[in-house]
Amino acid sequence: MKDLKVTKEKVLLTVLKCPEAKEALRTMFPEVFEEDKYFDLDKLKIDSTCLFTDESAINAGFENNLFMFVKVCNEYKGKAFTLNTSYNWELTKDSNDSLTLIPTKNLKQLNK
Repeated sequence: MKDLKVTKEKVLLTVLKCPEAKEALRTMFPEVFEEDKYFDLDKLKIDSTCLFTDESAINAGFENNLFMFVKVCNEYKGKAFTLNTSYNWELTKDSNDSLTLIPTKNLKQLNK
């Protein structure tokens, strides 16, 4: 018997032809569906990288609009945010148990 070759394209074609098989195929070949879990963060950008205007960022107290932006390279390009290391970032839960990201100024900024 000839070896069976399973490709991502063949699995996705099978799902198109038989949507009911998607969950079974996802169990057998989870790597094929890896992209399904990500958001397309590039759609959030107001220009090539930025989520905020310089004016709004400066008004909020940041140096410029690059304090937080959509990742533009590597394996998480368009799938993750980059947080500028000039700031401290704390991920915590608030009193309503909501996950909250808090940026704070670091000592270097406070001494300016």
